[in-house]
This record gives sequence, structure tokens and C-alpha cells, in this order.
Amino acid sequence: MPADDAIVKGNRRFALWEVPGNLQCSIIGTCFSHSDILKIARRLKIEIPAATPEYDVHAHFVNESCLESKTAKFLQKDLDRRFGGMLRRVARITDDVDLKAFWQEAYESGRIAGAYWALVSHTHVPAELRTRVFGEVHMLSHVLGRTTHSKAVQAEDLTGRVRELEERLTREQERHQKALLERDQKFADLTDKHANLSAQGTGIACTNAQPERDRSISRLLLRIERAIVVARQRARIAEQS
Repeated sequence: MPADDAIVKGNRRFALWEVPGNLQCSIIGTCFSHSDILKIARRLKIEIPAATPEYDVHAHFVNESCLESKTAKFLQKDLDRRFGGMLRRVARITDDVDLKAFWQEAYESGRIAGAYWALVSHTHVPAELRTRVFGEVHMLSHVLGRTTHSKAVQAEDLTGRVRELEERLTREQERHQKALLERDQKFADLTDKHANLSAQGTGIACTNAQPERDRSISRLLLRIERAIVVARQRARIAEQS
């Protein structure tokens, strides 16, 4: 049996614009996401400028849902299509206690949208229960609003932290690059000095002159060679870090 039949087991349903208690705002907000509404707008050929605030879009569809309009009828049909299973379940429940149990189960399992539409649109659901489910959905929207705000604050804090770490990383990279350049220059200077002293030492050895200076230069060459070895080791370590 179609979910939008006017009578199911003798229980009539309210049309969207007939739902008592001015619940259309909560029905649209609970049962449709903003992207859902935009898709419906495109199907109805309703022009919505890209910069239109979400609240204004929501308000337009809420106003339409309070009237027996083409938009309201389309929304009704879409609601009945989405939540046909919930509508049929509520239609079969005649006991008030069982209706309350149905809502509690749906609420705890997160299937709120379909259960909400089914309960507020069936005329055999007691007004007291409709008031209760509206109140709980309303309070849930506040909780979600606070949660969303809290998460937005946390996201902003994390964004600032990431930015700080990126700046620190950039400074460390610049410092590391500077250290590598200084190391390369020092290594080049040592290599040049070693080559010059080696040339001097070779010349002295060939002429057999100034033996003491030859020994001094040899010792200096040895120290420079050791420094070059150390510099190479440090270079390898720096490149691996």
C-alpha cells in the first residue's frame, strides 16, 4: 500500500500544510538537508542565487510548506517517499504506549527524521506525544548547534597550531640549509688549504730545504686531513637528518 494513502487502517494523515502546532519549520529543518532543498529547488525550477544564505532558503521553503502550494505538495510527496516505512509502522500502531516506545527506539537509534514526520503527520497520534517529540527534536537542534560551534572553535585552534608548526618547520629548514652551506664552504676552504700546503710540502721535499718547516707542514696537513674526515662524517649525518 503506498505510504501516502489518505487512510491506512482507518487513520487519516495530515498534509504537510495541515500539521498543527506550526511544526513546518522543524519538519523542513529535520527531514531535509540544505543540499536536499537545493535539489528540490532545481526540480521545481526555483532560482536560488549562489550567495543566498542557507537561512533564507530554509525560510522560503518553510513559508511554502504552510500553504497548499505546488512546493508544499512536492515536499509532501518527497517526505512520504523517503519515510514510507516509518509511515506504515506508525499507521499500524494504535496504542499510545507503543507509539511512545516507537519514538524512543527511533530516537535512540538515530532514525529521527522519518519517525518525526510519521508521528506529527498521523492524526491518531496524541497531541501530547506530538508536543513531546517536537520538544526533543527542538532541543536536539540546540545540542547539535553547540556541538557544531565547539568543533568550529577546535578547528580554528588546530588551524592556528598547524600554521605555527609550519612556520617553525620553515625556520628549521632555513637554518638547516644555512648550516649545510656553511659546512660546504668550510669543507671547500679546508680542501683548498690542504692542496696549497701539499704543494708547498712537495716543493720543500724536492729541494731538501727547511726540514723543520717541512715537519710542521706535515703535521698541519695531517690535522687538516683529519678535519676533512670529520667534516665528511658530519656532512653524511646532516644529509641523513
